[in-house]
Amino acid sequence: RVESDGNANMLFVDGGNNLVGVGTSNPVEQFAVGGAGRRIEVAGTGGVIRGFNRTASWAGINFEASDYTFDCSTVRMLDIDSSGIIFNDTGADADFRVESNGNANMLFVDGGNNKVSVGGTNAEDDTFAVISSVSGGATLRINNTNGDANPTHFVIQNSSSSPADNDGIGTISFIGQNSAGNANGAGYIKVVATDVTNGSYDSSMEFETLV
Repeated sequence: RVESDGNANMLFVDGGNNLVGVGTSNPVEQFAVGGAGRRIEVAGTGGVIRGFNRTASWAGINFEASDYTFDCSTVRMLDIDSSGIIFNDTGADADFRVESNGNANMLFVDGGNNKVSVGGTNAEDDTFAVISSVSGGATLRINNTNGDANPTHFVIQNSSSSPADNDGIGTISFIGQNSAGNANGAGYIKVVATDVTNGSYDSSMEFETLV
């Protein structure tokens, strides 16, 4: 046991149970931090907290103190409580990124602009984007493995609180690249509500191509 000025158990080693406590004489885990304001802090621009498995190899937890202050009073990047697991609980302007073996932005949440993308950063003004460079591959697939006779549903819904005749319901846009390197609309499938009267609702579907 090592005492400090105000704590008789500043460092406590339970020899019979192979436990270590900091600030507590009753550690219930192999290593425990007790007392008011419990926290583990790594200070300095190069401070890193890392998790290791039994073979001492990298376990995948890496908090870079040079980037963020992990303090509940400022930026709560990871919050685990009875309500669930929450990233960026304080709503800070901070991005969230998941890497894969060959893609640094396999899942990317742009915290400042409220956008989500899969496979890369979102260069367009889309709330959700799927980005791929795979030749001939499917960028987005909806696959239903249920064995019944019901079809797979893809829903585009417009829930306007003030619907009016000739409102647009949904558009699927096909966009290519022209010889000047600019995005060029090539074709569209549009659905329009021509009559929104209850009991006599009418709509039209339009197919458009550029000539």
